[in-house]
Amino acid sequence: MCCVLPNGLFALRLRSINTRPGASYPLNFFLGEIIKIVATVSLLYLVGKNFADLHWPSMLIGLGLALQAGFLAFLKKS
Repeated sequence: MCCVLPNGLFALRLRSINTRPGASYPLNFFLGEIIKIVATVSLLYLVGKNFADLHWPSMLIGLGLALQAGFLAFLKKS
């Protein structure tokens, strides 16, 4: 959820900006990307604070693999 929620909100924001005439798409994209990264790091921090038994290396490796799942699917298809 730490990645799904910020990415989903970012996609919705880009979709809404795309339909607006005269909106600066590159500026909104980079601003949204920065907000997405800050939100992801903040959510990960909150998870670490609330779950004392969390094993950080395992969680970060799992997070990295989950984020790369789309690229791994293309490798498997070839």
